[in-house]
Amino acid sequence: MADPKFPYVKWRDGRPRSSHGAYARALGFVDGDLRHPPNDENGRPVGRWFNLQEASDFSDKRKSEIEAARRAGKLPKKITVRGPPSATASISRCSPGSAKQTV
Repeated sequence: MADPKFPYVKWRDGRPRSSHGAYARALGFVDGDLRHPPNDENGRPVGRWFNLQEASDFSDKRKSEIEAARRAGKLPKKITVRGPPSATASISRCSPGSAKQTV
């Protein structure tokens, strides 16, 4: 069975995790496991995982929170795109009609 699809929720091995894009993270929304309290010494929840309905409810609530932040004109602090650094290549002309790529 395929994992369910909700905005701002990804599934890892059948367990839900909040997952935001660069813009939402810049607005202050944080990615994390969707679990219930109690919390560990670092403040992360370590209780039971959210079930399907709770993950759906979280998604609906988070979607409305992000839309409200955008409507209110809240500006992101700084947008940082996660992922491996892209291989930047510069193109320099060798002769007309050919290009040499340097990395």
